[in-house]
Amino acid sequence: MCKRSAEPSYRGHATIPATVNREVACLRAISSRAVKHGKAERNPAKWVDRLSENNERDRVLSPEEYTRLLAHCDDNLRPIVLIAYHTGMRRGEIFGLT
Repeated sequence: MCKRSAEPSYRGHATIPATVNREVACLRAISSRAVKHGKAERNPAKWVDRLSENNERDRVLSPEEYTRLLAHCDDNLRPIVLIAYHTGMRRGEIFGLT
């Protein structure tokens, strides 16, 4: 457990390991460029270990749950639910479709 993981995220929730890993990757890239351009002698972030990420799905809707969900959807929400269920696209990806 690192110190950054104990801090709340900008939304007020617990900071997840994936966020910490992205921040460390950004810091590594910045530090590497500083070394490359002669602004720093070494990259202190080079030896920071990544946290393990658990990005597995918690669960998937059963066919019965899916049919009940579709039965309760409005006509303008139904295509969104269909795309999400059959493709596994994320919410932002679906809303970005034109």
